Amino acid sequence: MNVHLLITLSCAGCLFALSSLCRADEMARRPSPDGGARRFLFNNDGTNLFFRADLTLELIHAHVDECPKEITTYLLCPNGYQKMMYPSRHEEMVIVPAFRKLVEEGVDPFGAFLERVKQRGFETFVTFRINEVHNVHTPAFEQLSDFWRAHPEYRVERGEKPKDWMAQCLDFSLEPVREYTLALLREIIEKYDIDGIELDFMRFPRHLSGIPGEVWEKRGDLTELVARTRAAADARAEQRGRPFLVAVRIPTSLVGCRHLGVNVAEWTRRGLVDFVTVSPFLSTDFFMPIEEVREAMGGHAVPIYAGIEFGYSGNAHSEASIRAAALGLYDSGADGIYLFNFPCWREGNVEPPFEWLPQLRDPNLMKGKGLLFPLNKNIHRIPNIDLPVPLPIHLAPSETGTLPLWLPASIRADDAEPDAAVLKLSPVQDLDVTFNGAKLQGIQDAFSVAPGLLKPGNNTITMTNHADEAVIVDGLALEIRHTESRRPITNGQK
Repeated sequence: MNVHLLITLSCAGCLFALSSLCRADEMARRPSPDGGARRFLFNNDGTNLFFRADLTLELIHAHVDECPKEITTYLLCPNGYQKMMYPSRHEEMVIVPAFRKLVEEGVDPFGAFLERVKQRGFETFVTFRINEVHNVHTPAFEQLSDFWRAHPEYRVERGEKPKDWMAQCLDFSLEPVREYTLALLREIIEKYDIDGIELDFMRFPRHLSGIPGEVWEKRGDLTELVARTRAAADARAEQRGRPFLVAVRIPTSLVGCRHLGVNVAEWTRRGLVDFVTVSPFLSTDFFMPIEEVREAMGGHAVPIYAGIEFGYSGNAHSEASIRAAALGLYDSGADGIYLFNFPCWREGNVEPPFEWLPQLRDPNLMKGKGLLFPLNKNIHRIPNIDLPVPLPIHLAPSETGTLPLWLPASIRADDAEPDAAVLKLSPVQDLDVTFNGAKLQGIQDAFSVAPGLLKPGNNTITMTNHADEAVIVDGLALEIRHTESRRPITNGQK
């Protein structure tokens, strides 16, 4: 059996005074440039707003204002597609009538959004996707850039029919590709009065051509990109008299960094980045080997934040699962939580559940609340870049399989002991199951787990197939209940 175990005055004067007090309160929450305060970061790719047919300045303000005040750092993306979502000298704007109409009327929607974020008192970043390959399999897609269309020879895999989207990423071992991207990065740094810029290496994580060994040999080309961005940021900082930060979003492990050509130890040693976010491609990990990344930085460590997508394994988060992810990542060593794609709930015609977010900034606010710890399966995972996943697992008749389930130390806090735990499997029939060596009793479509069996770190689950046919287990989640949360937890519900 093959199982991988590694697994966001006058009345007018009174209003002004109230506004000033609110702003002062929010400014007090902002992290210092040296990373002294814990950040709580929120990434917005912009497409759920800037592509709307009813786009107005009022709607832009409303989308900023819905963000909870507990967020410290707001990151807005200008290239959720290849064309830019701001007026650029180096690339065409997105072809969206309402967006372009505002620009023709003298309003920069992207700039207006950033200005509103600053007015709210958030630390304000632009997050730039180093590669963006949405819909590249459709040549007629109007948001593909002229640069990308004109230069198939600049892609990581040359040829007429690359096998997938990632194969059509731009190759940063080529100087013209680096120059094109740096022109856009410099433009953003000079154009907008923001706190910093993030280089997102993870939304489409393939930036160098070649097999893994060749990619690592070319790691200097990505280091050059980061270094030249740092130089532009430092020049802007000197010009305006205050820091301009540089951040990066990178793989969750050193193995993933190596396969992507990301030399994070060199980047921190040279002082090229102010903080790092470790994140999977398009999913959520409930544990990450963050300490190995911090150890690799040695005496040049910077804050490390951990990314949570708005879903996992093809499922949207529930409040219990996003809470479990945050607790697991804090326990993994994260200096704070980074929410990626949270506004994308709107793609399913569902308003983002912003009310879930305030508690995620502080592990103490999540004690004694329901948790859902699922195991990931192979959906939206990038081999070698993301952590391996344990599911699905194939069991022949009479075969026994073993799976690890990692739990944070906070599950056994003295002031937050769980009242009950339930292990959910798909399928559940025809399986004998043990948890840390104790045989579990079936309850309807799940198994009851005595809370005393739960332990911080890796827990061992064994499953024996007593059917006459093979069984494929493709779903497993542990629900931890407290008195206030005894009702069952399902995806998309509290």
